[in-house]
Amino acid sequence: MVEEALAAVRPGGRVLLFAANDPVTRIGFPASAVGIDEKEILGSYSAAVDIQEEAAALVLEKKLPVMEIVTHCFPLARIRKVWSWPRIRHPSRSKS
Repeated sequence: MVEEALAAVRPGGRVLLFAANDPVTRIGFPASAVGIDEKEILGSYSAAVDIQEEAAALVLEKKLPVMEIVTHCFPLARIRKVWSWPRIRHPSRSKS
């Protein structure tokens, strides 16, 4: 599936691997996708299936202050501009 995603994304584009957190699974892809086409492969953590229900309950029952970590909200009308936003360095964002 990663190869198909890399083939579909434009040169310089990004592919997000959501919940690819199995330490045993190996993923293959053509090196030229990264080296020549300059595509990026990004990872994103997701809770294990056996704790997703508990995690959802914590959020939905407002036992976790999740809105305190939301830094920006954008209207859907600005979607194209927002997609390019992470590529631009903003003074309002910083990594600690």
